[in-house]
Amino acid sequence: MTMGTRRMLASFAGLAWLAVAWYGYRSTTVEDGDGWEGPYLVLTIGLIIGAVLSVMAAAWLTQQSGRPRLRTAGLIVSGLGVVATLVAWALPLWMTVLGIGLAMVAIASAPRQRNVVALLAAGQLIGLVALFVGIAVEVGEPDSYGDYPAAAGIALIVTAALTIVALVGLTRTTTAAELSA
Repeated sequence: MTMGTRRMLASFAGLAWLAVAWYGYRSTTVEDGDGWEGPYLVLTIGLIIGAVLSVMAAAWLTQQSGRPRLRTAGLIVSGLGVVATLVAWALPLWMTVLGIGLAMVAIASAPRQRNVVALLAAGQLIGLVALFVGIAVEVGEPDSYGDYPAAAGIALIVTAALTIVALVGLTRTTTAAELSA
């Protein structure tokens, strides 16, 4: 993948994750009434696009993996995580599956790429921890279902921010193919 392609991929993925962060911020400040459908659609589309492009970036970056079977297994698990984003409201589900899949890809990566892919995984898993901590300390007001939208919003912001940082790192990381050229 050329540097220009990598930057374009990271830019589009970053914009999608910004939409996720926007929804997270909105969840911490706005009490939803009847107008939740549009913002939720923005979350769902941003999440799906961001997850797909992030997994694609991890796959392209780690093509020359020293552990191809583990990388393949990690990409399969990550793909299941992308499918899980179709139910965007199920944060623990997709954060866990994406985080584990990307962690597997990170472990299979060459040392030069490992940090970036590990940060992609960490974004999901640290966001998951933020969600559970937010629920445990009862951040914000519970909604009519007893959920804590502010806790979920903070988790989305944390996940999006760390993922965007990893995507910036992606544009600065050299692949094994680039090193041998």
